[in-house]
Amino acid sequence: MTIFFISVAALILGCLLAPTNLLAGEYDGTWQAKVTKHSSTCKHIGKAIEGDYTAYIQQDEGATITLTVKETGTVFQGVRMKADPRIIQLQASFLREAGIVSQKMNIEMIDENTGNGNANWDWSDGLMICGGNYTFTLKRKK
Repeated sequence: MTIFFISVAALILGCLLAPTNLLAGEYDGTWQAKVTKHSSTCKHIGKAIEGDYTAYIQQDEGATITLTVKETGTVFQGVRMKADPRIIQLQASFLREAGIVSQKMNIEMIDENTGNGNANWDWSDGLMICGGNYTFTLKRKK
């Protein structure tokens, strides 16, 4: 009998401590992204200027996420993590200043209307390389 109660208690505790599926299927929409901090080692290419941006998020039937930044037209593709569905990992590559920019972005959704993120990026023209990073907040636009 004691083993049964311990097993039930462990099961209940496990359910309480497990990551919640806060936004499964509900990422779709328009979000305000506010870049709060950025740094760059590139002298000739600016990236992620602090300020407000509009992001459109679309989730397909599975865990695939597309995030498009209105002001730049940059399209990020990624997934919601199965281990913790509040985490979204995205990436994008595009041409800029005669080189290629590659970005990796992580977003942690706090609740159904807010999230925090960070991104690292590199630029290279095949001869030179530089890069930077930035942090941002997300707030769902109503």
